[in-house]
Amino acid sequence: MQEIEETSASGIVAVVAETSLAQWAVSFIPYIAVLLGMYLLHNVWIAALAYHLGAAAVLYRTRFDAGDPHTTRGGSAIVVGINLLIGIFTGVLLYSLWPMLGTPADLGARLARMGLTSWTVFGIYYCAVNPLLEELLWRRFMPNRSISPTWHDALFAGYHMLVLAIFMQWQWMAVSFVLLMSASCIWRFSIRRPNGLLIVSASHFLADLGIVLVGCMKTSHF
Repeated sequence: MQEIEETSASGIVAVVAETSLAQWAVSFIPYIAVLLGMYLLHNVWIAALAYHLGAAAVLYRTRFDAGDPHTTRGGSAIVVGINLLIGIFTGVLLYSLWPMLGTPADLGARLARMGLTSWTVFGIYYCAVNPLLEELLWRRFMPNRSISPTWHDALFAGYHMLVLAIFMQWQWMAVSFVLLMSASCIWRFSIRRPNGLLIVSASHFLADLGIVLVGCMKTSHF
């Protein structure tokens, strides 16, 4: 009996360790994609497609639900409200702070040289694909029940810094890192509520849409 219990315990530890290792490995997909696409090949589309294809491959392999599918009850209206605020607040905040971010005057030209010749085309693709895909990858595939920020949140925020470094001063990158970690923590908490995937995906969609619209307006690159 004791041998059976020890074997079961060892099996559980092995599964947990394997899952954690897999999550660590998967979390570096966007880092590799951004470094390859934006820094080595200087192409925004390659970075986005490499990231999304890598994420989609992982999710397909795991049938889109390798994480904890269980939900917890209560607080749905508050959760929806907070997520709605995050989605709307992102674009408004970026627009308001833009003059202070230290963005280069030729940002539009730089992005055009990196393949982003039309915010409209890129925005439609990005807003249609990125929100749901990222929520499935970062919050469903890599779940965590902690109500405090975790390494998942830090890595999610971290890869965005590689993108922001192209057009933002380091002080604002630090602020962005904290905000992204906070948003990730809230989305991770929210996804375990009833209809959580829909709620966080909608919030993420609004945030991405706001970023695209501000980028479009500020660079005059429709």
